[in-house]
Amino acid sequence: MAHQRRPFYNVDAAVGRYQTNSVDDVLLVQTFLSDLAPVHTIFVWERPTKPLIVNGVPDENLYAWIKSYQDGLKVSGYPITNDGIINTVPGAISSQTSITHTKYTLMYLNNHHESLFPEKWRNLPNDPTVHATLRKSLQSNKK
Repeated sequence: MAHQRRPFYNVDAAVGRYQTNSVDDVLLVQTFLSDLAPVHTIFVWERPTKPLIVNGVPDENLYAWIKSYQDGLKVSGYPITNDGIINTVPGAISSQTSITHTKYTLMYLNNHHESLFPEKWRNLPNDPTVHATLRKSLQSNKK
């Protein structure tokens, strides 16, 4: 289940092609990407042309959005693995993966979302624009 652990929002299992893709974890990733999509970012991000729907359904469009976000970071020089997967961050202060020694995509998503939408980011569990299933999960899973 998606949950908030200071200082970031985390997923309990990976999101991406052939991953666990729990509904609330998918909703968290979709929410971040959807909110970030229409705004200018500090890196080159070629967004997919098909809009991302925040519905908790893992599909090829979501996978394309994840990969495009990672590719944009990678091309812009950020240390990231662009494998199309959003992995859970294992600790409250872990920012590097143990295998590739790059930063977790979820750390970037949290940082970008918080910097552009600080009020919404701080209040995702209660924000009325956030999908009700995700809000409920975040409210009941504070860790």
